[in-house]
Amino acid sequence: MICILLVAGHGTLLETQIKNDDTGLYSHLAGVPKALLPGNGGKKILDFWWETVNMRQLFTEVYLVTNADKYKHYERWATANDFPVENVVNDGSTTLEDRLGAVADLELVVRSRKLRGDMLCADQNFDVAQVIRFFRSKVSEWLVNEKQLDVFGMKLPTGFQLIGQVLLPHPLNDPTEFGSLQDLFCISRKEGYLGGLRLLQATCKKFYQFCSRQGAIVSATLKCLMKFYNITDNDLPRPIRANFILNVETDELFITAGLQDRVVQVYEGLVYMDFSKELMDERGYGNYVSLDMSVLPPFWLAYLSDPSDSGRIHSNIRQRWLGGEPLVVEAMRTFAELTDAARAALENRDWTRLAQLMDQNFELRRHAACDVSIRTVYTDECLGPGNLKMVQLAKQFGSAVKLPGSGGAVVGLCLDAAKLVEMRQAFQEAGCVFCVLTPYDPSANAASG
Repeated sequence: MICILLVAGHGTLLETQIKNDDTGLYSHLAGVPKALLPGNGGKKILDFWWETVNMRQLFTEVYLVTNADKYKHYERWATANDFPVENVVNDGSTTLEDRLGAVADLELVVRSRKLRGDMLCADQNFDVAQVIRFFRSKVSEWLVNEKQLDVFGMKLPTGFQLIGQVLLPHPLNDPTEFGSLQDLFCISRKEGYLGGLRLLQATCKKFYQFCSRQGAIVSATLKCLMKFYNITDNDLPRPIRANFILNVETDELFITAGLQDRVVQVYEGLVYMDFSKELMDERGYGNYVSLDMSVLPPFWLAYLSDPSDSGRIHSNIRQRWLGGEPLVVEAMRTFAELTDAARAALENRDWTRLAQLMDQNFELRRHAACDVSIRTVYTDECLGPGNLKMVQLAKQFGSAVKLPGSGGAVVGLCLDAAKLVEMRQAFQEAGCVFCVLTPYDPSANAASG
């Protein structure tokens, strides 16, 4: 028998109560999934499940279905508890509004993992023993596993509440405590030794250095400090803020990075960016314009569940551009022309033209990604087989597709709604996480606030 645990819920009542607690006693539990909250003796709820499942010796495999928002928490738990990480399935949802629901999550794991045979499926409120007794009492009953049939289920009237003293769980991003030496080894091998703490510390240092010339006092990360100390856009304008964030990474931590991500982090939403040499030389930053987001086509995003493959040959495009290499300089000029054309297509709501431009962007990147001397032989190696597999899969369904960053993900535009559904299933069956994007509109958020 196969055991499937559904833990893909969003915004549970308990999570809301923790966030709204004024005492501050449970603030360290904010954002922690319900199944990973500590119970009596500090043991997590999921620990009890996993222990019970193992004791029953009834299951050949166990799968855990969660969402993109909580996936990292469950991946960390799996690493620490000898649970197969590849059996943690990500349904791609990030909010309550775009959740798939229990039935769709069950269908996802059965289809994507090609499961067959008897299955025990339970959500985060269940008693394994009670479910098994019920299963054995219905020996001659079964469910026809066909598409487009109404599905009926039974939810047992059981629950699980926190009892006893609530203890502080291990930090997620900068762990200093581990369940065992093997736990430390597995987490370090997968995630390395450098968490988010160094970024916070470097930001504080750089922000203090910047504000010391302005007479301000700082001690935390940039955005929080600006709000706390009432530092406005006039004090630290948004274009300068993007440069500041980039400098933290490049000057303090020697991380290779570019301005594009930092600009969109500061401006948020949909942003047109012009990094022409004349502007950068004259004032040190480009021309950044927030575009209308009231009507956008159905963009989608897919990424590798194990995004370790970003290409065997690392690109040195920046160094070649700074060196004035003709091929790269011409490619950058063409990228800029595509950006201008894409802005016009967005403003004219010409989605067909936008899709064509996205495909052109990928093909240009594909031919500019590697050294000239090995371009014709190793171009696909530069992009990585995982990225290329996702691109090729999208093209099978007639979707426009391009790389949104350095690798491990693709973003696309499929104008055929029927093919979008089929493509989503194909990506999931290929082991990828797929989601239809709901872009964040900062102007709408400001208006509602």
